[in-house]
Amino acid sequence: MTNFYKLASVILFVGTFSVNAKTTIEPNNPVSQIKSNIVNNSKTLGLSEKAYKYATDQFMRLNSGSSTPDMQLIYEVPEFISPENYSEKELNKAMNEQKTKFANYFGIPVSKLDPFIAHMAVVFDSDLFSGGITTFDTDEDMETITIFCEEACSGGTTSGGGIALSLSVYQGAVNAGISQYTDFQVEFVKKSTNDKVSTEVWRYNNFSGAWRESVISKPCPTCSYN
Repeated sequence: MTNFYKLASVILFVGTFSVNAKTTIEPNNPVSQIKSNIVNNSKTLGLSEKAYKYATDQFMRLNSGSSTPDMQLIYEVPEFISPENYSEKELNKAMNEQKTKFANYFGIPVSKLDPFIAHMAVVFDSDLFSGGITTFDTDEDMETITIFCEEACSGGTTSGGGIALSLSVYQGAVNAGISQYTDFQVEFVKKSTNDKVSTEVWRYNNFSGAWRESVISKPCPTCSYN
């Protein structure tokens, strides 16, 4: 499917996707359905309808390549190139600045960025354009990467803690050729014991990095991280 037709499909789908309910498309009255679901989605995300519409339009422009935020990509930020050289406080500050710039691009508060991106990641999932049938990745067909960790696996803050770990996930996904906003599976393994800590579903983008979508299993709950 070409980018033009894919984006056209997404624009329609943004109006027919409800965060809290299964999608129902009314072909006889699509405009009414779009309006109704924009109201529902904006309310669920805690945004005004105008802000939600602007943010989704910006997301479409970003993914079509017609517009880009005036900010560094995450792999260009010095703190994220060599996180081991920075403290947790410095990494948090850099990530907060990165997310603030990304939120400003969409015209939304930074507190709304993560839920908005998670929402749009589902809307823009390529699996949603398979003959009009909504499907979701399963454990069997998701790409899997393995991340070895130590203190971060135990919830510690050494070596950057959560941010350093999420950067490792981001780099692993990029190296594996996984596309932005696509579900992939991460197996966290504690380096010193070779114990599997957790199996999780993650996604990423090149501006705010990787985030955890869900936990599949925690065979080692005592060494899981937050």
